[in-house]
Amino acid sequence: MKWQGPFAGGSNPCRCGRRRKRHLPESCSLDLRTATLTGTEHPYPEHPDRFDCSPQVVSRESFSSGRHYWEVDVSSSSSCEIGICLNSMRRKGRWSECWLGENPQSWCLYKYNNKYYTRHNNEETLLSVSGDPERFGFFLDCEAGELTCFGDSRVLHVFRGNFMDPVKPAIGVHHPVGDSVRFL
Repeated sequence: MKWQGPFAGGSNPCRCGRRRKRHLPESCSLDLRTATLTGTEHPYPEHPDRFDCSPQVVSRESFSSGRHYWEVDVSSSSSCEIGICLNSMRRKGRWSECWLGENPQSWCLYKYNNKYYTRHNNEETLLSVSGDPERFGFFLDCEAGELTCFGDSRVLHVFRGNFMDPVKPAIGVHHPVGDSVRFL
């Protein structure tokens, strides 16, 4: 899969609706393959695919048929999400409808302090992963309705769903400032 961006993050109030802090924005590399959490606002123009309240980004490319494989380097992040979302997933607002894995329109692998989880529709499952893998692979088979997550030299999880509606690869980087995730 050739990765094509666009990457753009958000920086509005917290997803839970509390106004105690603002989420930090993400910056995207010039090659549109790396997203880095920064502490500064970025003057990205408005775009319907841009999340306005969460440090997440999606690909410009979407899939609704065929088989697709990509890998993501997570070695520079202690807290991130990697997965897919339907084109119809909300990107504006502060609620779970806009966060990867917390709604029926998205599926993701979540890394947090060297523990790994799968998330879909706000259900979380702890994965058995040895060590701290630097990269994860994702195989999307739209016709079979499967998203297979690879890591630790094996299959970690298989999501099943209707992937005939267009889906986009997506990532989120959460903390600390300076952490990044890169599509390989």
